Amino acid sequence: MTASPKSRFGTFACDLGEVSKAARWVELQGTELGLSAAAATRMAVAFEELHANSIHHGNAGTGASVRIVLERQKDGSIRMDFRDNGIYFDPVLDAERVTGDPIAGAVGGVGVRLAINLAREMRYTRERDGNHLMMVFDNR
Repeated sequence: MTASPKSRFGTFACDLGEVSKAARWVELQGTELGLSAAAATRMAVAFEELHANSIHHGNAGTGASVRIVLERQKDGSIRMDFRDNGIYFDPVLDAERVTGDPIAGAVGGVGVRLAINLAREMRYTRERDGNHLMMVFDNR
């Protein structure tokens, strides 16, 4: 884990014992980057859901991890880049495919819908080594 005035980087094992610790780290970094306590908590909850999803459904195997970058944007929001080395899963596309609405989508379970609802924006890309979710959290 490293820090700069505008960004933070962390890597966490895909292990249930790491989820709470990692979420607390995300929340602390969010406040240090300028989010209100409530906004930092929302970001941490979204991260926690994604991290747990990676563990339960990612099939990444032993040594799997999630990597996160938090970066303060000019408008005061925080961009979170979440990467895991699990199997393909695009929560945004799957939610839109079912209902046409990424917020109301029924695919992916409660955790994915919660994460989508907590962020201002969420985009997915599949990269060579796994999944990448980019999310933006407002300071509201």
